[in-house]
Amino acid sequence: MNPGLKVCVLGPIDVTRFGERLDHEIGGRNPKVTLGILALSANRAVPVAQLVDAVWGDDPPRTAIPTLQSVISRLRKVLGPETITRVDHSYQLNIECSQLDVTNFERLAGLVLDNVRLDPAMALQWADEAEALWRGPVLGDLHDEVFARPEVLRFDELKQAVDEARLEALVLLGKVDRAVPELYAEAAQNPHREHLWHLLVRALYLDGRRQEAQDAYARYAAALAETGLEPAVTLEQLAEKASV
Repeated sequence: MNPGLKVCVLGPIDVTRFGERLDHEIGGRNPKVTLGILALSANRAVPVAQLVDAVWGDDPPRTAIPTLQSVISRLRKVLGPETITRVDHSYQLNIECSQLDVTNFERLAGLVLDNVRLDPAMALQWADEAEALWRGPVLGDLHDEVFARPEVLRFDELKQAVDEARLEALVLLGKVDRAVPELYAEAAQNPHREHLWHLLVRALYLDGRRQEAQDAYARYAAALAETGLEPAVTLEQLAEKASV
């Protein structure tokens, strides 16, 4: 492992060593795509064919393999020769959890989701640490490229889960003054995510805003009705949870 190295892909690809930015040494699109896919599969072997497909799509040039080898060589000079290794017909990025933002985010997300109801105070702290790692769309301007879509979707969904868990921790801790405005905003952007509405109604009841809670529940029911569904829990059940 290369001490002092940090690779960040929760936003534009950013590489530093002991705080010094190395982005200019990586190069253009092809090295960034290669590093991006290796980072999203950190410590796992990525087949050469998959890397070629990510960089060139369905129409790779005849020189794709030697060009990829040149790209890997360049990345090794920047990251350290031991950081990217050849494994049969694959390449693998070898990096510690603390050196890569996506693996660090996954670790923190697991802690948040496993502990939000057991220890909401710690879950809130971990959620704040996890969200602080995000600087924008995963892989920055490579976010919408075909090769990135499955992993980008996975991390976007994981971030959504952490966001909701953070809001749940705020409600469980009685910090409704912080939770309610964020819940209103999130529910407006994601009108079919039931958990957000549940949390909002409970938070409003906790804050003594009974009429607002009833209005929010009505909007939640209306949003579900548009998809042919009905609320999974009643208003009374949510009110009872808030009073526990």
